[in-house]
Amino acid sequence: MKKLQPKKYLPTTNYQLQPNQGFTLIETLVGITILLVAVVGLLFIAFQGINLSYFSRDQVIASYLAQEGIELVRLNIIANDNAGEEGRKLIEPGGGSYDLHFCSTAGNPNAYCTIDAFTNVKGNCPAGKCLYIKFDNQKYQYSSGNDTLFKRSIRVRHKGDHGGILDTEFQIESKVEWNHQGDNKEILLKEVFMDWRVN
Repeated sequence: MKKLQPKKYLPTTNYQLQPNQGFTLIETLVGITILLVAVVGLLFIAFQGINLSYFSRDQVIASYLAQEGIELVRLNIIANDNAGEEGRKLIEPGGGSYDLHFCSTAGNPNAYCTIDAFTNVKGNCPAGKCLYIKFDNQKYQYSSGNDTLFKRSIRVRHKGDHGGILDTEFQIESKVEWNHQGDNKEILLKEVFMDWRVN
């Protein structure tokens, strides 16, 4: 008769949960905070880049509008010169279509004016309170369209005898102002004309 062998049992193993293996709530919040700081920083840089590009665009437009203001005065001076007007009288009242007395500081040191590039209509205005330039049909003008950000003030400052017979030098100033995010910006261009250049 066979003798029964005792059963052999595998050794038992005790498993215990390790409480420090996962992320705590504080660690998760710190990780999310670091991620947010990185994302917000990148968004701020992108916003600054867009803001700078808008400012650069407005600055270029303002520069061209200021230069156009000087060219409009030059055009009027040449037109008067071709009509036989004397150089020193080009910006005195009484002229025909090209009368620039609105822009002249002779007798009024605070005189400023606007000139429409397409209609050649002129008007006077206080410094900084000239009409907004309008934009219509791909043109900057005063006669039609929607107001832009830009105001242009043009004046002709006299040197010498303030409009008299000895006044042979004119300084043309063209200033364009606009507002960028609450800050007032301006571009001022100047050019000097001598009497002998227009007669």
